[in-house]
Amino acid sequence: MTQKITLIIIAMTLFCSCNLLDSLNPDNPDDQINDLFGENWMETVPYMTMTSKKESDMFKPSITLYLAGSGTAVINWGDGSPIQQVTLSDAIYNEHIRHNYTKNTGYTVTVIGHNITCLHCSGNLLTRLDVSNNPALKELYCFNNMFGTLDVSKNTALTHLDAKCTDITTIDLSNNTELRYLAIYTNNITRLDLSNNHALTELFCSHTHLTSLDVSNNPALTFLDCASSRLTHLELSNNSALRTLYCDFNSLTSLDLSKNKALTALGCSNNRLTGLDLSNNFALTGLGCNANLLTELDLSNNRALSSLWCDSNKLKSLDLQNNNSLTWVSCENNLFQVDGLNALFNSLPIVKSSRILIDHNPGTNGQGLNKNIAEKKGWVFYSYPPMVC
Repeated sequence: MTQKITLIIIAMTLFCSCNLLDSLNPDNPDDQINDLFGENWMETVPYMTMTSKKESDMFKPSITLYLAGSGTAVINWGDGSPIQQVTLSDAIYNEHIRHNYTKNTGYTVTVIGHNITCLHCSGNLLTRLDVSNNPALKELYCFNNMFGTLDVSKNTALTHLDAKCTDITTIDLSNNTELRYLAIYTNNITRLDLSNNHALTELFCSHTHLTSLDVSNNPALTFLDCASSRLTHLELSNNSALRTLYCDFNSLTSLDLSKNKALTALGCSNNRLTGLDLSNNFALTGLGCNANLLTELDLSNNRALSSLWCDSNKLKSLDLQNNNSLTWVSCENNLFQVDGLNALFNSLPIVKSSRILIDHNPGTNGQGLNKNIAEKKGWVFYSYPPMVC
């Protein structure tokens, strides 16, 4: 009996010892973090967290991150595996950090460090991202996730934000006065306040539900893509630095570009424009104005123009005698008769194997059409191959 009791005591002692060893396991990520930063590290050390979604049972989940900054970052992958320490540099794509999980479930990842200035966590099926506890963050690339909401109000040093395709409906950028690059396209945003973002130079907000867009307080803007939204008006008089504008697939009935003399590329197709004044846009090299209601198009001041798409309008004539830099002209599906097309050919500059498209005009196959006029000048007539269903 005494021997039996002794064996039980020894077994209980070993069991308790094992539990104690487990609790002090140096591979325990929480213990490791506490050893590095102290038990109250969340009050003193900057950090970011993100939560991934459970993937299909056919795939094992994984997380891939890119970090930049200085010093060391510590990553707790949230699955009980040992923490990972990463030496940071300014080169964000110098080394990717990938972690494969063994169980198919969602995980919360914590990234800790004093000088993490850039986080790239795109394409990880993240359902939540919290960067509010990292005020040093300057660049955040979190596209192709499914947050629904994103709070960057505490990230006042932020200069670059790419949050496209993340299911966000609203975003507050009022505190991000250093922001220069913003990409939020393919989201369900209905309103965008940029009144405090005076340093903004590039804005991508296409494929949204925006019905209005005010960029009057963004004088540094050089690139604007607001295509495929629901805009009925676009005021650009304060954006004299603008070089590229894509506002295709909206409901614009007019577009005043008289103050945008630096403009080199313009895409305004699939709107409701009845006129387009480009007389002040001397630097323009590319123009796409397909599918509008244009009855005339004066390009006499656009001598730098090299590419022109003006299909599906109501044009009967087009004079290109001042456009000696042209290499591509597409004016399909307009109202050109034979005389209008021949006059167009006569106005074309002499080139080396440039292309012109004239299909689906009333005079395209009309008697008296003289394509030889254009061909002698180096132009090649081109037709898109028929679509095969």
